[in-house]
Amino acid sequence: MSAGDSFRGAELSLRIRAEAAAWLAILAGPRRSPQLEDRFGHWLSESEPHRIAWERVSDAWDLSGGLARKIEPRDDAPDRTSPRPPLLALVSALLFLAVAATSAVLLAHRGIVSTGIGERREVALPDGTHVTLNTNTRVVVRYDSEARRVRLERGEALFQVRRDPHWPFVVIAGTHEVLALGTAFEVRRYGAQKVAITLVEGRISVAPASAGIWPPPQEVTLLVSPGQRLTFAPHRAPKLDQPALEQVIAWQSGEVVFDRTRLSQAAVDMNRYSDRRIVIRDPAIAALQVSGLFQAGDSIQFATAVAAMFGLHVKTEGRRIVLLRDARAASAGR
Repeated sequence: MSAGDSFRGAELSLRIRAEAAAWLAILAGPRRSPQLEDRFGHWLSESEPHRIAWERVSDAWDLSGGLARKIEPRDDAPDRTSPRPPLLALVSALLFLAVAATSAVLLAHRGIVSTGIGERREVALPDGTHVTLNTNTRVVVRYDSEARRVRLERGEALFQVRRDPHWPFVVIAGTHEVLALGTAFEVRRYGAQKVAITLVEGRISVAPASAGIWPPPQEVTLLVSPGQRLTFAPHRAPKLDQPALEQVIAWQSGEVVFDRTRLSQAAVDMNRYSDRRIVIRDPAIAALQVSGLFQAGDSIQFATAVAAMFGLHVKTEGRRIVLLRDARAASAGR
């Protein structure tokens, strides 16, 4: 998927203007380099709207009195001084307006993007990479001349990476790093240490984050093929399996799919999308296996369906939804 595929009309214009603002911050910042200038030159030459957006954002900065001269692409002697505070204020304002207008685009070379419980969000990074964040997810973005890095601090995200073999795209999750080239893959964190990486298409390599360099030493690199999932958990060897992809990425459509899943795990997954918690106290109920497609965030619908499926009863305790075998206990809670 290219950056332009998801935007049309006014939304495309907003995206390009904000990309130009991000490039202004990058080129005026301390990490400006010949490699970044080359990439900016390519971006600028891609279309007439790119050139127009660049002229406008440069003119806006000139009018603010912050630049001694315009930043020109491919300058043989670029000004590598740090941006003055007014530049940061201007760029921040431009980015805020763009994001507020589109509700879907991250247009900075570094920053934090997050979602709340039950929220999903797609962001487009300046290089054309798209990231879709699932519920209660937080990522930290940091681009520089060496690499494009995204740290998944919690939650789950799908990455559709814009190919650039000379500019590595690295996702850090827990104790491991994923290196991608022209790839679509999903990363999910289960708490502090367990991580699952599923490759949708393309190719990736996975290595311990402590390796610290790319490419990592071959002996610590694990390769994943399309359709495979690699899971890391404490005190266990890495597990490689091949799940049903439609089940793994169903959340993008606002759905949760279970296939002979223990009811205790299904409740955990449903609880990610709502502050109404499904509670199972009976070990016999927890061990039941559930299959089906459910609406993410609709905890009542899920509990009602499961109760009908297994002859259980639903009891509400404030914001909690308890599944029970005893009908009298369920009635007492209503």
